[in-house]
Amino acid sequence: MNALLFDKTKKASLRLSSLSDKARNAVLLRLADAIVAEADTLLAANAEDLQNREPSDPLYDRLQLTKERLEGIAADMRKVVSLPDPLGRVLVDRVLPNGLQLRKVSVPFGVIGVIYESRPNVTFDVFSLCFKSGNACLLKGGRDAQQSNLAAVALIKRVLESMAVDTDVVNLLPATHEAAQDLLSAVGYVDLVIPRGGKNLIQFVRDNARIPCIETGAGVVNTYFDAAGDLAKGIRIVTNAKTRRVSVCNALDCLIVHASRLADLPALVGEMAEKVSLYADSRAYNALLGHYPAARLQPAGPDSFGTEYMDYKLAVKTVDGKDGGQPTGGSGPYPDLWLRSQRSHCDGRSGGCYRFPAGGRCSLCLCERPDQFYRWRPVRPWRRNRHQHPETRSPRPDGP
Repeated sequence: MNALLFDKTKKASLRLSSLSDKARNAVLLRLADAIVAEADTLLAANAEDLQNREPSDPLYDRLQLTKERLEGIAADMRKVVSLPDPLGRVLVDRVLPNGLQLRKVSVPFGVIGVIYESRPNVTFDVFSLCFKSGNACLLKGGRDAQQSNLAAVALIKRVLESMAVDTDVVNLLPATHEAAQDLLSAVGYVDLVIPRGGKNLIQFVRDNARIPCIETGAGVVNTYFDAAGDLAKGIRIVTNAKTRRVSVCNALDCLIVHASRLADLPALVGEMAEKVSLYADSRAYNALLGHYPAARLQPAGPDSFGTEYMDYKLAVKTVDGKDGGQPTGGSGPYPDLWLRSQRSHCDGRSGGCYRFPAGGRCSLCLCERPDQFYRWRPVRPWRRNRHQHPETRSPRPDGP
């Protein structure tokens, strides 16, 4: 069944490439209007998904759609329309010494597969970006948002049909593990796959993809409060970053505090005391003891740092200029302090700290030997990968 869906999407992508930017923009504008006009239908489908999750669960907010959020989705889609046409742009145009003219022109990938978790807004976001750039898309959403995604894709297809555009330029795969495996193995049908989600999803795609992939970040967010930091401003930043929406991927997960400011730490986190549980290292724990609710204060454990919480939980790490990592040969406040303190928390891959350059103001602390760079980087869509295709020699570099 999935193979048939892949074939339809591939053929639709070839027809989509002939559609003008004006025509693509017209479709997106009509879809933006339809999202607002049919908000009740989308919200009813979303309500079915929400029935399976408790409102007290922080991920309930991530799954929830409202009229205001749908209006925001429509507004973002109109912003995509306002972007310049990404296709047909001449990126390189030069003549070689032998008279041969070389020209590099931007074209669509073809079919882009996106695997994402329980965020129904992503369905509209991915479609608008793919369609604007002339790409068909295969969507694989999370099981928790299945009804919302089905309603969203049905609305997109109705708009496409009304505009005489092939409706197979977007298709939604079943919310099953098998469908994800099929997508990652769709050689010849899917030109690029993008995982959008947490560390486990990204790792799964990285380990199983047989097609080119673009790897996104894992979403662990850290904020550093420096020795010279403004306390009033720090309180506003930290409180907003942690409590505004804990379910989003850019919510704060770890607060890093300079050791000289530990006396200000209770004030820095004080406004979050009614909601947020802290996992503090020994120095931060002692500074907070008696100044933060005991029920919400715990010593940090091995897994406290480098964790994406998506909950009212926050790790607190203390660093200082001597042990926390001032730049090699420098004295500024922006060192490798977090890279060093997190050396044992980098995706579970540790085994030594390798620093380069040897001198200079800035340095970089890594958890992998330099000869591992190629192995762990995402597959580049414009070249073959020698680890996927061992029979081919390592490709020549095509740029800096």
